[in-house]
Amino acid sequence: MGILRHLLPALLAAACLLPAGLGAAAPEGKLDKRKAESLIKEFLEARPWSRFDAWDPAKRKELLEKAEAFPVPEGSFEILRDLIAKHARKAAPKWKDAMPTPYGEATWISKGKGGSKYGFVLGLHGGGEGAGSSSESAGNWPVAKHLCYYPQGVHLVSDTWNTVHGERFELTLIDLAKAREEVDPDRVYVMGFSMGGTGSFHMAARWPDLFAGAIPAHGVMMAEHVKEPNPDNVGRVQYGLVANLRNLVVYMYTGENDKNCEPGTFTRAWQMIEALRETDPEGYGGVTFTRHPNLAHAFPPGEPSKGIEVVTAARRNAFPDTIVWEYAENPSPYLKADDKTTRLQQRGLYWLGCERPADLMQVRATKKHEGDALVVTLEVTGAFPEDFTILLNPTMLGDAKKVIVKAGDAEHESMPPPSLAVMLDTYDYRCDTTLLFDRRVTISER
Repeated sequence: MGILRHLLPALLAAACLLPAGLGAAAPEGKLDKRKAESLIKEFLEARPWSRFDAWDPAKRKELLEKAEAFPVPEGSFEILRDLIAKHARKAAPKWKDAMPTPYGEATWISKGKGGSKYGFVLGLHGGGEGAGSSSESAGNWPVAKHLCYYPQGVHLVSDTWNTVHGERFELTLIDLAKAREEVDPDRVYVMGFSMGGTGSFHMAARWPDLFAGAIPAHGVMMAEHVKEPNPDNVGRVQYGLVANLRNLVVYMYTGENDKNCEPGTFTRAWQMIEALRETDPEGYGGVTFTRHPNLAHAFPPGEPSKGIEVVTAARRNAFPDTIVWEYAENPSPYLKADDKTTRLQQRGLYWLGCERPADLMQVRATKKHEGDALVVTLEVTGAFPEDFTILLNPTMLGDAKKVIVKAGDAEHESMPPPSLAVMLDTYDYRCDTTLLFDRRVTISER
C-alpha cells in the first residue's frame, strides 16, 4: 500500500484536529444529566428514521453545535449511552410491518422478538424482474431466539437488494431493529438465497461493520460478466467489496451446475479472498466458500440449517485491530432513469471515519497499545480523501492517556476531550450502542 503513502505524512503534519482540544482536559464536576437528556431528545426526535429521507443540514448542524458546547466530564460515557438508547427507542417510528418510501409502501414479515438477549436476522428473498416474495425468505431462514425481518423488495428489479432503494430499505430495517427493538448490535446477520444471496454478499461487503456474519447462498457478485460458470471469464469485478470482508464471518456456497446464478463470480470472490490471505494471514479467516459439485439452483444437503448454526454463533468484532476499507462511491447496479433516490454514501468503517471518502480509496488502519498510548497507523493507496477521523471510546482507549496517529515517518499526538456531539453523530450513522464513540481525532486538509 505505497502508491500515495507519501502524501499522508504531509497531510498529517498540516493536520487540523477537530474538535479543538490538543489534549484539552474534560470539565470537572458532575454531568448535567437533565440538560444532556434534553439535547439527546431534541436530536433524536429531529432525526430522519427512514434512510430514504435526509436531514435538514442546517438543523443537524445547529443541534450538533449545541451538543458540542455541552460540557461532558470524564466517566460519563455509559450514562449518556443509556440516555441515547432510551430516547432512540421512544423516537423511532412505530412502523409494524410497513413504511412509506418514494417507491410506494415497503413491507416486511416480522418473526421473533427483540431485546438485548436476542440477535437480529435480515432474510432476503430471491427473484428478479417483477418476481420475489418475502414469504420465501421467511420459509428459508427461520432462526430461533432472534428477531427476524424478511423484507419484500420495494421495487422488483434484478439484484433489487443491491440497488439504491434496496440498500436504503435494508439499512432502515437494521436501524429499527437496533433502536426500537433493542436487539444486540453485535449479533446482526444477513442471509439470502439466489437474488437474496447476491444481496447478502453486497450488504456484508459494503457495510461489514453492521454485521457479525452473512450467508450469501447461490448468488452472484457484481461483475462485468455475471452469467459465467468459469471465474476466469467474469471480467472486471465490482471493487469496494471483497477486501472489506476482513473481520467478518461469511458462509458462502453455490452449485457447480447452477444455471440461474452461475458460480463464476462467487468463485472469483473466493480466489480474491485467498489472495488477500497470502499477504494478510491474520485476516479473512472467517470467510468460507463451497462450490458443491453436481448441484443446480437449490440448497445442498444440510443447508440452510448448517450455515445458520455456524453464522449465528458468531459475534461481531466491533473494534478490530486492523481495518481494511476499499471504497466504491457508486457500486453496481447503477442508478436508473426511474430511480427516486441516490446511493447512500458511507462515512466510515468500524472506528475509522471519513466524512468525504474518495472513490477507489483503499485504507489499511491498525491500532495497538504501546505503554500509555493508543497508536494508530494509517496506510492509504488509490484516491486520497480530504479527511480521516479516528473514533474513540472507553473500550478503544482502555488505560491509554494519549493517542498517537502515525503515517510513514510523521506522527501526531493528542487526547481530545469527550463530546456529546460525537456521540450523537456516531449514533446517527449506525443506531449502534456498541459502535458509539465519544471523542475523535480528525486529520483534515481544511
